[in-house]
Amino acid sequence: MSFASDIREELVRIPGECDLCRKAALCALIRIDGTIYLSGAGRYRVEIATDYGNVGRLIVGYLHDIYNLKTNISYRRSVLHNTQNYQIDVPYQENIELVLKDLGILDENNSLIRGLAPHYKCRECCSKSYLRAVYLASGFISEPKSAFHFGMNVTTEALANDLTQLLNDLNVHARLVKRRNSWMVYAKSGKDIEEFLKVVGASDSAQRINEVREYKAQRNETNRFVNAEMANLNRRLDASIGQIKDIEVVLKKGDLQGLSPAVREFIKLRVENPEASLKEIGEMCNPPLSKSAINHRARRLAQIAADLKKE
Repeated sequence: MSFASDIREELVRIPGECDLCRKAALCALIRIDGTIYLSGAGRYRVEIATDYGNVGRLIVGYLHDIYNLKTNISYRRSVLHNTQNYQIDVPYQENIELVLKDLGILDENNSLIRGLAPHYKCRECCSKSYLRAVYLASGFISEPKSAFHFGMNVTTEALANDLTQLLNDLNVHARLVKRRNSWMVYAKSGKDIEEFLKVVGASDSAQRINEVREYKAQRNETNRFVNAEMANLNRRLDASIGQIKDIEVVLKKGDLQGLSPAVREFIKLRVENPEASLKEIGEMCNPPLSKSAINHRARRLAQIAADLKKE
């Protein structure tokens, strides 16, 4: 299975901590995956569609166990995506209006509640249950080996704002973006995605994210070290090539015996050790010299070569 499937399979097995947690989850699943139809005063019916069999079973289980609602289930296969689609129909029943109000989908005036119902915000366990269900309905997390990307799609700006605030309150730094007819709550930090999975109870998936984060951090550190070493090597070789060119000018136009013993020693050691750093050249001197002292000799050689070029 894919990483996203593993997460979904882990989340559907997590029970709510209280009865209100289960209602919070059912509310989110209907809000995201469901459509509410009105065929007369108080005559509501609900259609819920999902591509995931485990999510469909969860929805049906909640509808039966919490509210004893009758449901009809049908299956369709998408020719375009070659996937199974599960259609859950909740026909009109006498108590369905009260159910929609109790869930926090409709208010007392039978208007749709655009954001998150207040009674789910005041209990952390219910907030987490709501987030878990929103992810089951419309969330995705990309394969962590390729990139860190997490998102959840909702249809109203009010709900998107509530979810963003809820995530930030739980130490998950989420952001919001408009996508045509929907809103996406998203995060692209491996740390935030790991924290989200911990918040909704997917500890195994969070551990997998953590392992990938550590691997990527170690790989990046190794790359930085190699790049730094390569840059140092290139600088050292460039300096060595420049000094050898200066030596060629001195040997061609100048009098080697007229140079100071210090510069002659530097020339000898540089010719014998073209890839050595200045620090290593200094250690070869007799007596050994500091990097500052040997650098002074290199600058003196460069000045002599520059003067000879002018002549």
